[in-house]
Amino acid sequence: LTAAALVTVVADRESDIYAEWAMLPGDNFHLLTRVMHDRCVAGGGTLSSVAAHWPFVATRTVDLLTSHKRVARQAELSLRFGAVEVLRPSGVGMAQLPKTVPLRFIEVIERTPPEGVEPVHWRLLTTHEVTDVAAAWQIVDWYRRRWTIEQLFRLMKSHGLRIEDSQLAGADALIKFAAIATKAAAIILQLVQAHDGK
Repeated sequence: LTAAALVTVVADRESDIYAEWAMLPGDNFHLLTRVMHDRCVAGGGTLSSVAAHWPFVATRTVDLLTSHKRVARQAELSLRFGAVEVLRPSGVGMAQLPKTVPLRFIEVIERTPPEGVEPVHWRLLTTHEVTDVAAAWQIVDWYRRRWTIEQLFRLMKSHGLRIEDSQLAGADALIKFAAIATKAAAIILQLVQAHDGK
């Protein structure tokens, strides 16, 4: 990475790991993860109990993409956010990690979902600064792209690209192959989305 490069890792619940939050490789590296654990926070309580006292500050209608759990539809999401200081959990290997990590917590809830539809409820943690509504919506929008990113990676791993089966041993060759596979997967994904009218 160059000094000017900014990396944001967008991940689902399986990546809600305290060590990741506590050991970022640099100031230009950020995490954005959907919450799996209702973590304890400094000052008492948990993420959900603290957020329950925050007011909803904005509402917006968003387009939800088709995923393995839902069909494409629109949803009206209510937003609230704030700064939290997450406490280190107890457990093996945790003692060497910082006792707390300062993060931003964004929660979006579909308060009036269609009948028979599971409402959207995303609880997101990020290392990015989130000081206003626009920044909070930006985090939500980045998370909404996660499903498209997962489809891209799935294409890279299968459908003829099979990047994980590569026999390349050198880093330079592997990076070049990954770049070519990424471009090919992106083109395939664009063609599929264009076929579906997206």
